[in-house]
Amino acid sequence: MLATKYQDFHLPSARILSMRIPRRRSPSSSRNRKLTIAAGFECTDGIILATDLEINWGGHKSMGGKSTFRDGKGNAVAIGGAGEYDVLAYACTEMTENIEGRDIASILKRLRGILKKIYLDHIQPCYEEADRYHILQLLIGIVSGGQRQLYCSNRSVLRRAAPYAFHGSGVDLAHYLAKKWWPKDYPTSSEGISLARKIIREVGENVPYVGTVANVIRLDLDGNGRFEPSV
Repeated sequence: MLATKYQDFHLPSARILSMRIPRRRSPSSSRNRKLTIAAGFECTDGIILATDLEINWGGHKSMGGKSTFRDGKGNAVAIGGAGEYDVLAYACTEMTENIEGRDIASILKRLRGILKKIYLDHIQPCYEEADRYHILQLLIGIVSGGQRQLYCSNRSVLRRAAPYAFHGSGVDLAHYLAKKWWPKDYPTSSEGISLARKIIREVGENVPYVGTVANVIRLDLDGNGRFEPSV
């Protein structure tokens, strides 16, 4: 069972803490709103999950996190991603506050149930079919019992992703860079942190509305999580 310790999601204002179901939005109001890059790596000694720190609100830019984690009693879960920021913040908060389970399988079952409910209650009724994939794109890393697994969302489904996964804007460039810079074997967490920062910086310099500074979460195999310094 995970303890109550977790890192709060970084919100630019309190208005997102309780998400209201929006009116049905037209395709033009939400399409191409990814505007971020998220990266997840399986490493020899844990999981690295990183996002850029730039937030775009109606043409205005600010800095803030797009990921969170919860750890305790040998288990740790990191959640982050891309999409519309209010939906992403709501999903990350709901998941970290309601995680249950004693191993990867039970934790994953709980997370899949929460994601499906968010999709059915808040996304499917409120967004056009063409927009739904882009509204919420999650990467989730789970560590339990000395094992680690990375998952990537596709609408209401979580699928296994290894050894790395990306979501958001600039994923083609991110995949190219990962393939180019990925070591022969799985990297250590320290190497994964450096790689995440390097890829996000490169994507941010070449893709509009993506930041160059990475917010990095590290999950160790002993079930402890922490944010690494943003550089």
